[in-house]
Amino acid sequence: MRTPLLPISELAEQIRGVTYHQQDVVEEPRAGYIPVLRAGNITDSGLVFHDLVYVRRDLVSDKQLIRKHDVLVATSSGSLNMVGKAAAAEEDFNGSFGAFCCVLRPNGNVDPRYFAHFFRTPQYRRAIASLATGANINNLRREHLDELRIPVPPLGEQRRVAAILDKADNLRVQRRTSIEQLNRLAESIFLEMFGHPATNTKGWETTTLGEVGRFVGGGTPSRSNPAFYTGDICWATSKDIRSKYLDDTEEHITQEAIEKSATKLVPPGSILVVVKSKILARSLPVAITRVPTCFGQDIKAIIVNEHWDAEYVAYSLRIGQRMLLARARGVNTEGLTLEHLRSFRLLKPPLRLQREFAQRVRVINQLMDKMQTSLRHLDELFASLQQRAFRGEL
Repeated sequence: MRTPLLPISELAEQIRGVTYHQQDVVEEPRAGYIPVLRAGNITDSGLVFHDLVYVRRDLVSDKQLIRKHDVLVATSSGSLNMVGKAAAAEEDFNGSFGAFCCVLRPNGNVDPRYFAHFFRTPQYRRAIASLATGANINNLRREHLDELRIPVPPLGEQRRVAAILDKADNLRVQRRTSIEQLNRLAESIFLEMFGHPATNTKGWETTTLGEVGRFVGGGTPSRSNPAFYTGDICWATSKDIRSKYLDDTEEHITQEAIEKSATKLVPPGSILVVVKSKILARSLPVAITRVPTCFGQDIKAIIVNEHWDAEYVAYSLRIGQRMLLARARGVNTEGLTLEHLRSFRLLKPPLRLQREFAQRVRVINQLMDKMQTSLRHLDELFASLQQRAFRGEL
């Protein structure tokens, strides 16, 4: 028997978000105000509850409070990649959502977990992409979602499929949690061995980052010569600094591009620091190169001298990032100057201890690499299960 395809309008109520004016918003919790989720709170791993704004409670209807199993969808964004992004609420939330989002609240015609899983499938993302193709739209209208069709087998089959997908997804969550714990372990080892740079409870000698090594600025080969971007030499921008190590980049350039531009090639073991990006309002991306790399103007490189270990220096920057960013321009900073970096103070333990720390981090990284490989395999398995589930093949 063929599985029926039903429109979302028969499976869920669509609820639009709260409209508010700037004078109705505060950025900290306050009596008479409740938190509001926005498109940035929707991630591939689920809803996140930081970077919130708060609006007057009287502006929010009871229906606009987020309930367990609600699927929050980004309906408008400056980025086409964000439009259509969706995640389900795991619990009731005493808060609401903004006007650039909507909630799909499943009814009794569909299992809520089955319904939520559909919005994570490649089929759903393709459907959203097809709505935007050629139209350059950054908005989903009510009818776009209401008319979207989902395969809906009997409820018992929906629950069986949802249980399988939940188990597979839980394995991914557990693996990501283990990776995050290993990340925190390296920072804990740093603090145990050296203490926090802000307090220096162990009484180490201190120095400035300017004394650690040589700073190298970036440059961008001319975009008017596309041939410059046909090589195999890594050329990094801030979007490439996503993890603690850089093994590859989205763009690659030629040797001629280096010779005819201000960009420079730095060796493996160089520290790359993002100095211009909106992300600096929240964090400081730092990575160690594991391949020869060039980079743009939004990055500075540090090549440490023989008295320092790059791993130790990189972690000093990560752990002391709040001090550096606060000293630069406060919480809204979008840029660091060379002087900000040069004057950053860090602890100066013996090189022997720096290298001991680096060796312990290498052991952690070996475990993390294995877990990352396992996570990739789990992601591939989950994607395969999703596609099969909504083709009625699971």
